[in-house]
Amino acid sequence: MADFVRLENACSEEDISLLKKDVIPFSVLASILKTPCEKIYTDHESAVICLSSSLHPVWIWAKDGGKQADIVKIASVLKEEFPLEGGFSYNFSSELLAFLTAADAYFLKAQKKMGLISYRQDTLVPPEKQANGGYYRVRMDELDAFSAIWRDATYEMTGQERDEEFCRERVKKHILSSDMFAWRDENGELAAICAKSDIFPFSKLSAVYTLPAFRRKGCASNLVSAVSMLIHEEGMIPILYTDEGNLASNDCYKKLGFTEVKRLITVWNGEKAD
Repeated sequence: MADFVRLENACSEEDISLLKKDVIPFSVLASILKTPCEKIYTDHESAVICLSSSLHPVWIWAKDGGKQADIVKIASVLKEEFPLEGGFSYNFSSELLAFLTAADAYFLKAQKKMGLISYRQDTLVPPEKQANGGYYRVRMDELDAFSAIWRDATYEMTGQERDEEFCRERVKKHILSSDMFAWRDENGELAAICAKSDIFPFSKLSAVYTLPAFRRKGCASNLVSAVSMLIHEEGMIPILYTDEGNLASNDCYKKLGFTEVKRLITVWNGEKAD
């Protein structure tokens, strides 16, 4: 049994490859591990623990099987480096939470904050409702406008406020990669946005957001459908995450041909750090 080591900045491809069998539910973690992170712990065999920044939950991936020794190791790192009473929250599988609570009563204090569902789309199903207008790739001269929309979307979907520079850099990165998309109606009015990130052979859709004045008109579903078709044409498979509590979004994605892969949960102790 290997011990955990702390890595500086980003993971190696060897560690990222550990997620290969779970790349759809852990696609966010796979992406994060390729970028500078605040803390990363890995034993190079059975588990990876990552905190990208203090604004985000700690991601924990563990190899299926739940070996007692591995669970004890994970529990030790979480309690020492990312304690629940310190305001940290965790993203991981419900199975791992069950193993942790069985191994250590400390984790009985963990409360479910959110449920996440990962989806994949092997067959594209056209949207039931056709929206007026069309989609396009966002241009760099639209950076300021889309940064502001991204900030509004993040706050509405997560309740967290992001500073302008953070949102600007996120949008800029997607535009430079030609991975930011928008839907405009027949009058040229901006109605919905989304982005994608390629993790071959998958491409993850994210930041799907409809501006308030254009909701319930099918704009987002038509945009997701159009971008999904583009992903299929590029020889990849569309994947995405949803909040299990957002029944409308889940129903929409299922109607577009997305099928559930795995569920993850976000847990915390129910209190904010001082």
